[in-house]
Amino acid sequence: VFLAYYCFGWAWLVDDGCARIPENPYYQNMSQYFDHALAVTDLETGYPLCVANNGNASGLYNVAGYVVTPAAAEQLAAFHKDVTMALPWDGLYVDEFDAAFPPSWISTFADQSSAYDINNDGIADTLGDLQAQYAAFKPYFSQKLREAIGEDKLLIANSGTNVLGDASLNGITIESEDCCDGSHGTPCPESEIETGYEICAAAFEGQALVGRAPRLSVLWHTHDYVIPAQAQCDEVRRFREDVGDFVLDGDDFSDGSWNATDLCPPA
Repeated sequence: VFLAYYCFGWAWLVDDGCARIPENPYYQNMSQYFDHALAVTDLETGYPLCVANNGNASGLYNVAGYVVTPAAAEQLAAFHKDVTMALPWDGLYVDEFDAAFPPSWISTFADQSSAYDINNDGIADTLGDLQAQYAAFKPYFSQKLREAIGEDKLLIANSGTNVLGDASLNGITIESEDCCDGSHGTPCPESEIETGYEICAAAFEGQALVGRAPRLSVLWHTHDYVIPAQAQCDEVRRFREDVGDFVLDGDDFSDGSWNATDLCPPA
């Protein structure tokens, strides 16, 4: 299975200020499909704010951020239909599809601007405005993506455990450190591994109950200093027994966070 990758909330734009992209037809096409006024915009300069590279204009690229609106959903769905899916991908993988807009990106916006606009009305928006807009139109975004890629393609989102079941998705992915109840970035206490497992199992099951067939969800093996490798492998086997065999496991080896020699061997 080969899925195209897209990061929700990222808009590859060529614009004044921080927004700059590699010389690549794919990114340049997005800049043409997406209305730049829908990016998070600094009210003083009128320039888009960036979520990648912290707005440092000296970087090789800087990615503008947006908070989803109906128009943004429609434009990006059209882009993925016409450009991304012009290649024979099996579907689309949407990263950062969290229940709330990522706090780290909000901090990045705050580092660049003291007053910004998220919906092109020329008025400074609050954190409450931002999260409300994100929550209101996120389901419409996945619905438009589903319409764009078709019923026969996979649509999977990296949502973590803080997931709201989405009928447009075939499944979700969870990074293993999210399966620790109350601990992130530090070793997970043994007492919290079991309750964390239950949280992840509920997230997988909840999405499966409302999602599209065929169902496909993934536990990403990450950060084995949080949950030991063997415990992660045991959890995958349990997910498959307790939730369903549509839960698979995988890893991004390039990030160096998984120190096991290979993925979980058969029991």
